[in-house]
Amino acid sequence: MGIIEVIILLAIVLVIAFALVHKKKPRVIRWAILSNPNGAEISWRIVSATPKVKNTNSNYIGTTPYETTEAFNIKGLSKSNSYQVQIEICCEKEGYASQIKRFNLGQVLEQCEISTKFNLVRE
Repeated sequence: MGIIEVIILLAIVLVIAFALVHKKKPRVIRWAILSNPNGAEISWRIVSATPKVKNTNSNYIGTTPYETTEAFNIKGLSKSNSYQVQIEICCEKEGYASQIKRFNLGQVLEQCEISTKFNLVRE
């Protein structure tokens, strides 16, 4: 094997190694959302201050108590812009005032968890 073939082989190995090291890992988030009383409907949406991440419409996820662990994939989100993005969680139940809580997505990704409790107030 000549010197050119060795250089090409080393370049290929370096490209593969770089790709493996920088492969995007799925962001897995633990959700734990409670309410008092139970049975409230939970929805979430993204509120972004950066143009790379789009705001989303509200997405219904279930009723309280809500606990799950899911992969979290938001188009355009990176570690550098995650602190400019918030996730808004809305809790609604008939006969009670709706409540909204916002979480900074950078902190959520660091902690790998969204955990909160809504104390609902009668209307």
